[in-house]
Amino acid sequence: MLRIYSATGNLVYKEAILSSMGAEKIYTLPIHNLLSGVYFVVLQTAKERRTAKFVKLKN
Repeated sequence: MLRIYSATGNLVYKEAILSSMGAEKIYTLPIHNLLSGVYFVVLQTAKERRTAKFVKLKN
């Protein structure tokens, strides 16, 4: 599951992502509709959860 949260903790995007076990995937985040600001992307699988911070500048 991929989720994007605003800096205030509001969920702004959610998508189920399917991938093959052990395979690396490149995924482009759909941020074109987001306003400028700080966001957190959370990628969660059955085994782990990863969080990264990013900044969206100008629309």
